[in-house]
Amino acid sequence: MSKTTKRLKAAKLKIVDKKNWVKDTFAKNADGLVVPSTDKNACKFCVIGSLNNVVGNTDSNTLAHTLLHDAAKRQGYGGAMQLNDHEKTSHSMVMDVYDRAIRASQRLDQKRAEEEKKPKKSKKSKKK
Repeated sequence: MSKTTKRLKAAKLKIVDKKNWVKDTFAKNADGLVVPSTDKNACKFCVIGSLNNVVGNTDSNTLAHTLLHDAAKRQGYGGAMQLNDHEKTSHSMVMDVYDRAIRASQRLDQKRAEEEKKPKKSKKSKKK
């Protein structure tokens, strides 16, 4: 399993319980106060906040972030944050987007594994 797939699964687990999912902010602590998503006291997250917490920073340029945004876009949203914060978005919709991103990552894992199994082409030496 790739690092990307592991990250997506771990991030989903952080918000699989609906009481740990939030809207309109990246993260909150147990007292309901807004904290950075990477804060050690953060325990409630939005869709991106949970991934940022797993990654350990707020750099959204990881493949996991891209797959999550792409999954949300395929559902007709501008990205994962727009999906998360939309007034009609339910917790199950966020879980579905995570599932889609995880499946996309697993397909990439499978393609990489298949490529690694293929015999490598030897380079022919060029004669001058």
